[in-house]
Amino acid sequence: MYVPPAFTVSLDLPARERWIGAVDLVLTHHTFGESFGAVFAEHNNTLFSDLTPDHYNELANSMRKYYPEQSDELEGISQSFRTAGYIVTFEYLSAWVYFHELAHTELADPTFSRECTGIVTQDRYGNLVHGRNMDQVPQAARNITLHLTFEKYQAVQFEAVDWYWFTTGVVTAVKRNLVSVQENWRFVASPLSSVDVLSKISSGTVPQVFVFRTLLLSTMDASGPLRNASNPGQSFTDAIDFLKAIPLAAPYYVIVAGKRSPDAAIITRSAEAVDDITWLDSASDWLLVQTNYDRNQPDPASDDRRTVAECLLRQLGQVKGATNLGVYAVISSFPVHNVNTAYTAIMSAGTGELHGFVRQPMVPAGPMTNAGCEPAEYSNETGLGRGISFGRRV
Repeated sequence: MYVPPAFTVSLDLPARERWIGAVDLVLTHHTFGESFGAVFAEHNNTLFSDLTPDHYNELANSMRKYYPEQSDELEGISQSFRTAGYIVTFEYLSAWVYFHELAHTELADPTFSRECTGIVTQDRYGNLVHGRNMDQVPQAARNITLHLTFEKYQAVQFEAVDWYWFTTGVVTAVKRNLVSVQENWRFVASPLSSVDVLSKISSGTVPQVFVFRTLLLSTMDASGPLRNASNPGQSFTDAIDFLKAIPLAAPYYVIVAGKRSPDAAIITRSAEAVDDITWLDSASDWLLVQTNYDRNQPDPASDDRRTVAECLLRQLGQVKGATNLGVYAVISSFPVHNVNTAYTAIMSAGTGELHGFVRQPMVPAGPMTNAGCEPAEYSNETGLGRGISFGRRV
């Protein structure tokens, strides 16, 4: 485990210059093959190799038409790869912008990992802690994770931890005195039609990786699809309304926490509507946990991360569990922390804190003594790391 490298995105710079140094920052610590190359190869095999040249052109044209500012940023990132000796085209990066949308279609391999966990707790004084695990394959995704600070007018606008940054968007972020937010994958009963999804993209539907950037900058970053949307504003209620209303091309969950209790919720989105909102009810409970399944359904037997996290939090109790350390301990316990966990974030909109940690893959050394709650022991064999679980170091 280690703290990811830090990078500042200055929105005061010309768009093509904002990400200069980010690619080199990764390549200073890892080879291309151990970082971007492995990530690109994995997702080429499971998605991008099934896109045609016409698809790539369509996605690139949509980026240029509806998101000219981010398009210029992508051009700068593509140039950074070329300067480092690697060809990563604007068209290819444009496809990555729409990764979440395309991965919900029949073009994607349905077997690739799609896991994430979000936890929000409140202590007895109304303070909120937001914990997040990003689970993703391949393991090289952790090697391109950065801690990002977005600045404008030489002032911090928001912070993020992410490996999707080479899209210019983020899926884990916090803005002090407003909200902390994360996106979780939502499964669908059957794959979406790529024709329908591409049609929405060509009509300007917002990429999921741009939603939080738009919200946390509290400005309309993009022309086109957002120009008639209401300004996200500067309150928790405004943020919720924005996240409920923004048009999408694929479903997802949003875990969002404000400055203080009871301002926290899990929004279950389809492309067209809000299917459910679960609120943190300070009068009856002090925690929310979301993984990748609708909340009116039990965890599948093969993936009980939500059940385990809820049980561990209740074992700790509110005094210990509703703290940075308590949430970190639970989110570091198997199977919440698992072989695919790339990074962990502990956030607070009330304080503006964002603690990011690049994680090592963890697997149980043996059968769990209580699969319904008790965390497993972890193996350090073959280079696997150790973690903190339920108040003890293992």
